[in-house]
Amino acid sequence: MLAASSPISKWRPIIPALIDYFTELCLRLYSHDLPVVTGTNTGTDASNIVDLTGLLNYSSGDTNFYDGVYARLVGTDDVSSGDSRVTRGGWTVTGTLVVDPDFSTTPVSGDLYTLSKHPPKLLDDAINRLLRNTYQESFFPLSLHIVANDNNDMESSGLDGDYAKTNAAIAAETTIVHNGAQSMKVTDDGSGGGYANVGSIGIPENKQLYAAVMGYVTSGDSMTFRAIDVTGSNATIEDATTDEPSWMELVYPFTTPSDCEQIDFRFIADSASDVIYG
Repeated sequence: MLAASSPISKWRPIIPALIDYFTELCLRLYSHDLPVVTGTNTGTDASNIVDLTGLLNYSSGDTNFYDGVYARLVGTDDVSSGDSRVTRGGWTVTGTLVVDPDFSTTPVSGDLYTLSKHPPKLLDDAINRLLRNTYQESFFPLSLHIVANDNNDMESSGLDGDYAKTNAAIAAETTIVHNGAQSMKVTDDGSGGGYANVGSIGIPENKQLYAAVMGYVTSGDSMTFRAIDVTGSNATIEDATTDEPSWMELVYPFTTPSDCEQIDFRFIADSASDVIYG
């Protein structure tokens, strides 16, 4: 959650699911050949795709137009129902594509379908080859500072004791999560300004850095992500704030003060009883 790095570093981005890459590739490859490349299935039969609201429902169409076209069906949970092919004359022109073999999992209304002229496995392999050779910028931690119990990822069974706290309660949260399995929930004890902190980190003076954290607050509350100069009596170096009930990135550059030897980061619930997540 709490980290800092040199200006050339970058936090890790959110990576799209494979189906997102697959669908985008199909749209770019086949939109000029196929009137329909992707859409929402409303059927529940493993032997066909049903889309009554799109261009598959075209009474003057050629029933053989989609012969042999590959079809992939993916649920809203990003779990694939399998791949198949449209049969000869399999377009009913009233919104249904008949496929063979049946999809491996019975479809449900709301599943995403994507059509392609190449085998889906071939497209998957091409996407994987590209991704394996696409390198994101690396994130380098400020130091070898490790939170108690090696709990930098918030995924131990409990967080109270792994992070320090002042006028606040700390708990693991599993429903409001930016990525991973858990986040940290900080609840002010009623005094206002309660916080969790990561602990003192050694750092050279006059060093240009940036700090970043993802934060979420309960509606009506607010939070501050603060870098402090431990050596200089916990003076504030830099702040970032949010009052949005959604995940927001709080990021800022900062320079360590002269004579600074240690810094710390505070995750602050600004007002009495505020609840924040990170």
